[in-house]
Amino acid sequence: MSALGVTSGVRSAVLRGEPQQAWAEFTRLTAPTDSDRLWAVRALMLLRREHEAHRPVQALATAGVSGAAAELARVLLFLGRPEEALARLDAGRSDLRSALDGALWWRTRARLLAYTSSYRQGLDHAERAWEHLQDAAQDELAFYRAPLLIQVAEFQMYTGDLPRALVTLGQARAQLDPQSVTRLYLHAIELEALLSLGRWNDALVSLRRLDALPQARAQYQLRYHWARYYLAAGQLSQALREFTLVASAAYERANQDLEFWARLGTATLLAWQQDEAGCQAELLRAAELLHALKSKEHQQGFALRRAACLLRLGHPVTPELLDDLTTARDVHQAMDLPLDAAAAQLQLCEAYRRRGDEAGLQSAVLTLKALCARLRGPYLLAREWPLLPELQACLAGQLEGGELGRPVLEVVTLGAERLLVDGQPVHVPMRRALELIAYLMQARSASLGRILADVFEEMPAAAARNQFHQVRHEIGRVVPQLHVLYDPRSREYRLETTFRLQWDVQRVRAGAEPLEGRLFLPSSGSWWAEQVNEELSRQAQAPEGR
Repeated sequence: MSALGVTSGVRSAVLRGEPQQAWAEFTRLTAPTDSDRLWAVRALMLLRREHEAHRPVQALATAGVSGAAAELARVLLFLGRPEEALARLDAGRSDLRSALDGALWWRTRARLLAYTSSYRQGLDHAERAWEHLQDAAQDELAFYRAPLLIQVAEFQMYTGDLPRALVTLGQARAQLDPQSVTRLYLHAIELEALLSLGRWNDALVSLRRLDALPQARAQYQLRYHWARYYLAAGQLSQALREFTLVASAAYERANQDLEFWARLGTATLLAWQQDEAGCQAELLRAAELLHALKSKEHQQGFALRRAACLLRLGHPVTPELLDDLTTARDVHQAMDLPLDAAAAQLQLCEAYRRRGDEAGLQSAVLTLKALCARLRGPYLLAREWPLLPELQACLAGQLEGGELGRPVLEVVTLGAERLLVDGQPVHVPMRRALELIAYLMQARSASLGRILADVFEEMPAAAARNQFHQVRHEIGRVVPQLHVLYDPRSREYRLETTFRLQWDVQRVRAGAEPLEGRLFLPSSGSWWAEQVNEELSRQAQAPEGR
């Protein structure tokens, strides 16, 4: 067993939140101690250079250096070797020589147990880590207390105690430096909790705060959180765009876990668009990633989303598909992941609905009600409903929270021009406001130059630009939950809202209602409005079934 020597500036740089400086300090040492080497490994882990940390931390763990086993286990988990990670971690427990090393040992074991067996056991271990940390040195406590609290909150959220998770996150936020990179972790967990509670406005506020962090702007992981928000908010085209970008970036950076979940998100939305070839390609890539991602959560997450894709694509409801969904539900329950278990049960309801099995549907709904009752939240399924509109209509009034808990903004542009919030008219005085909203619903996003050319085409450039910004701010003033936001990455404007959007043009395009000769934006006269009119007219005149 190796004893730790006197520590140089490597440790202090890590605890100041400067891992790059810590690594630079380490490289200048001519005779580093075991303590220097261990803190250098921790710096590499903070820098997400796990591959580089593998060999030195393996040597430290083999030598019995206190605290090294926990860092080695984290690297092995990153490399997709969870069983070996748990074995090496447990073998190193007798080598622990400080309160911090004990806290980090329990923290790592919490992550491993959550990954391999049970999030509730992971929560128990995360709470033990927090208890051990209280006896650590003051600078160690100051640096590690917020990340450990966030881990506790993460496991509270996944096990279904969402209100408690938000309280714990509030405690962690109070301990964090405003510029700490740990804020990315905090906002990610907070966003998931808020979406699961149906608190759409708060989720959007949290996401914007995350977007504003300087250290977040260059990170492709941030786009994944936007994708999750768009999916839950029912803005499916935007969600697909973000999931696709994340999957590509994660592939390039060999981030297999993030790529896996982004691929499943992309497949889900391609199935929604009835793009079977694209959906199957994404599922195939996700299946390939399962060779490295061997947790039950990944395996059953794949089974759940694959079955959901097949249902959306209209595949037959086979006994095998029902078995896959039942297994996904049961395994997620055994892992103490009730939100995922409820999502699997919701897809079982959809399977029985599609099969026309009323008895099976009602039995599945009863099970779903029981799951939701234990979670004590009426909107815990709200993030799933945008992809299941037929089931939502079928179960209207039967399931608490089935109405999504979000107000509806109806955009009427055929034969008339008006906005309605939950059926009540809303007047936006400026003439171009409704047209700009419709334009961005059509285009999804557009540059300022394109907007001015299409919507304000008859005005001089300077006047058009001024008018656009006046209309943009007027929309946000009159309808506070609807914003025309500028994205500095793409240099484009898009709609951002916590409403559920309903647009008569989309219903006509989907064949859900007839055109009946109505004109699109009859007062506009813009060339793009004429293009929409021509498109809808051609569709109305096309032979049925063509």
